[in-house]
Amino acid sequence: MQEKTREKLIFVIGVLAFIIACVSFVFSVLELFSVLQAADWQFLKAMQSSQAYDMAVDLVFAGLELAMGLILIKQWREKERVEVYKTLSKLINAVVYASFAKVLFGMIMSNLVDKSHSGFNVSMVYCIVYLLYYILTASSGTLLRKRQWMSLYITMLIASVLGVGFCVYDCITVIKASAAAVEVGTTFANTVLIGLIVAFSVGVVVCYAKDPDTLWRDVLEDEDYDVVGNCGGYEIVRIYATRAQEGAMNVLILVLYALCAAVGITGIVFYALENDIGQYFGGSIQTLMDNIQSAILSGGVEEVLQVLILLLIVFAYPLIFFSQVVGSFCRQATSKVNVLSIVSIGTTLTLVVGMGTIIGLVFDFINDRSIQWENYSLFEAALIILYLVFKLTKRVYANTTKEINDGIMQGDSYHSHSAAIARICLFSGIYSVVGLGLIFAMDLVAGNVCVSYLLFAAAILFAAAGALLEAKYPFSEYEKAKRKIVEADASNVGQKQEGESTPAQ
Repeated sequence: MQEKTREKLIFVIGVLAFIIACVSFVFSVLELFSVLQAADWQFLKAMQSSQAYDMAVDLVFAGLELAMGLILIKQWREKERVEVYKTLSKLINAVVYASFAKVLFGMIMSNLVDKSHSGFNVSMVYCIVYLLYYILTASSGTLLRKRQWMSLYITMLIASVLGVGFCVYDCITVIKASAAAVEVGTTFANTVLIGLIVAFSVGVVVCYAKDPDTLWRDVLEDEDYDVVGNCGGYEIVRIYATRAQEGAMNVLILVLYALCAAVGITGIVFYALENDIGQYFGGSIQTLMDNIQSAILSGGVEEVLQVLILLLIVFAYPLIFFSQVVGSFCRQATSKVNVLSIVSIGTTLTLVVGMGTIIGLVFDFINDRSIQWENYSLFEAALIILYLVFKLTKRVYANTTKEINDGIMQGDSYHSHSAAIARICLFSGIYSVVGLGLIFAMDLVAGNVCVSYLLFAAAILFAAAGALLEAKYPFSEYEKAKRKIVEADASNVGQKQEGESTPAQ
């Protein structure tokens, strides 16, 4: 595929995505207003309609598609290759995930809310194809970091072909449902959109297969790497996303992360013992499930939340702590980003206790038409205030957290987000430590000494300190890759600048 043809396709895809998203967005807003009007402008009554949820899903993903279209047009103007790939991948995801979300909501609505809703009979084939798509796209971040462009575009080609399949499924669904003409039109337009991405991917793959010089030039363009070995026509390279002069501060950061993992996992053990997790185990997995189900069905809302959080902390958080420390030593951005989950463990526990207290207040008021304030301590009042403040201020970085996770999954380096990660760790860490301190003091007054809260607070402090230091003292980040050496004319291949990279001695 010639360069001009590739650029034209990128522009057409961007413009088409923008137009489809605008139409879908306006249509969804109008439909939501129609649903509200039919429900006499009663929001809760409107939410009992499956149509409202369908339109809400369309609205969210139309917004994403609109953003991707605008970004793609901007990148077309600036002729960015890597960023164009990321945006095209996100565009495919927006269409595919919208399809999956509508199917999922359709199943939920048919069973829980709108009994008259026909729902979706999802076949095992649909689930397998979706799982295949998810696994396939999850590997793109590693391929990007290794700059394996041929494998990357083959992955995009397969993903876009699967995307066309999902779009065809949507077309059949809306036609069978006798949907509105606008919805049918946007569904077919999305099929054409993903079809253009298929054409784009095919063109790039064919171009690289016919012209290895172009592939080699694109691989070397703006690349920072060292050759660390040669093996039978192949070279082993270390491709850098970030080069840094590491020193004593970096050693200290690793020590802080190691202490965080050790203290945090110890805290999990204490937390399990303090909450008597043994009551749920009876020698088999089935007994465990039965005991948990019995506790959930017989307990109140607060007890249900406590059981779910207990399971989350005991079974999920050991993996989070372990993954983060291993990722720090191995320079794996996808694992290092787990530091965001570590510093939020305190806010999770605080939210559970605060929410439980709020639910208790609500039920007291419903039953007695008054609140018996003497039944609640100052610590519980402080936790409620902390809970409400956290819910209001969380919006400050909620979108940033999503952007960080999406970016790193798409191949960004940890360092490119380290400043934002440090700010979030500081913000969330303060709430976590304060909340854990209040819970510890409340239990202490009641005669219970819960060591786990102190250990969690210490782990959070270690993690936050490490993240703050790493923003100033980054680590080198790189991926090792094996690639075939392509002999090409110097006139056709972008040469490395002197000092950009040197073979290992």
